[in-house]
Amino acid sequence: MAETYRYICKHFKIYELVDPATYRRFGEQAWMFFDNDTLRMIDRLREYFNVPMVINDWHWGGKFQWSGLRTVDCTEGSTWSIHRLAKAFDIKAKDISADAMRDEIMAHQDHPFLKYINRMEDDVSWLHVDRANVENRIVLFNP
Repeated sequence: MAETYRYICKHFKIYELVDPATYRRFGEQAWMFFDNDTLRMIDRLREYFNVPMVINDWHWGGKFQWSGLRTVDCTEGSTWSIHRLAKAFDIKAKDISADAMRDEIMAHQDHPFLKYINRMEDDVSWLHVDRANVENRIVLFNP
């Protein structure tokens, strides 16, 4: 049975997941662009590592605005990026490197908090996690 409720992140605000124009246009309604399991993925990841994490920081004057949803206005990344389907995030964490997080996730991918991750991008300085429809194991990829 399909879920009929909208999951709202505990650890991230909607303006951390979308660009400024999307936030201005939709505000809190922008949660509708994300499926529940994709939002659970980032909340559980934050809970697993228990460190502050940043996706988009434009709201605080930072430089990141396309680390979550990438709309048709975005010129970053691939035309076919899973970010455009609102199923991917590029995460920067405090006090832990992307490599260390990838290693930890791969070593403990059966942990219930990590079960929502399907893929991770390898050899980048941020943690890209997504919900691409792939195997039950986490797949590492290079663009």
